[in-house]
Amino acid sequence: MQKTLSAIFLFTTLSANAAPYI
Repeated sequence: MQKTLSAIFLFTTLSANAAPYI
């Protein structure tokens, strides 16, 4: 459960950081 939440959080963070460059 914790690993899943961590993965989602990481993916969301990366997406938010990448958004301005797309």
